This record gives sequence, C-alpha cells and structure tokens, in this order.
Amino acid sequence: MAAVELDVSADDSSIQKSVQKAWDAFGRIDALINNAGVRGTVASALELSEEEWNNTLKTNLTGTWLVSKYVSLCMRNADMGGSIINISSIAGLNRGYLPGGPAYNCSKGAINTLSKNMDVAFGREGVA
Repeated sequence: MAAVELDVSADDSSIQKSVQKAWDAFGRIDALINNAGVRGTVASALELSEEEWNNTLKTNLTGTWLVSKYVSLCMRNADMGGSIINISSIAGLNRGYLPGGPAYNCSKGAINTLSKNMDVAFGREGVA
C-alpha cells in the first residue's frame, strides 16, 4: 500500500507535484474527495484579521481548487474519466450560518460554486 502526503495549504507547485506523485504511484486517480477544512478564529467580520481570513480561505478554498485542478488535468490528459467530490458545509448554504465564522462560511459557499463551475468545465470530458 502506498500513500502520498499532500498539504492543501501548500503553494501551487507543491500541490501539483504531490498530485503528479500520486498519479505516478497509482497509475491513475479514479476519485478525489476534498474534505480538508479549518474553522479558523471565531470572530466577527469586523474583528477577524486579514491573516486569519487568508489562512482559512487558503486551506478551505484555494487548496480544494488546486487539488481539483491538477487531478482534473491528469484525468483529462490521460483521457480517463473520474469523480471529484468536494465536501462543503451547511455553513456554505443559504440556510446555514455559523456565527463568528465569516471566512469559514464564505469559503464553504465558494466551494459549492467552484464545484458547479468545474463540473461545467470538465463534465463533458468525463470528469465530474
């Protein structure tokens, strides 16, 4: 059994290298489940620091996008279909609200929109 470590808060090139390492180790990736996330500091939008905002969005949203991007590209370039499942939160839905979590709420709502956008972009190529 093999494992590949990937830090979803890492930079673009590190995530790309980890995805490629996983693809090479397993010969393909049939399914990706993005389930990483951090709540971050509990604070109102007026009290939250820019650093905390950026850290939460980098882990929850940017990491999801980059891992999805590179796995989708591998699937497309190999002419193989696959599934990408992004786990969000009720906090990202209109009916959900997590007090003191503006960055978390926004990141999870954005994951829902990102998922729809990537489905439109790659769905015809068998990556959904």
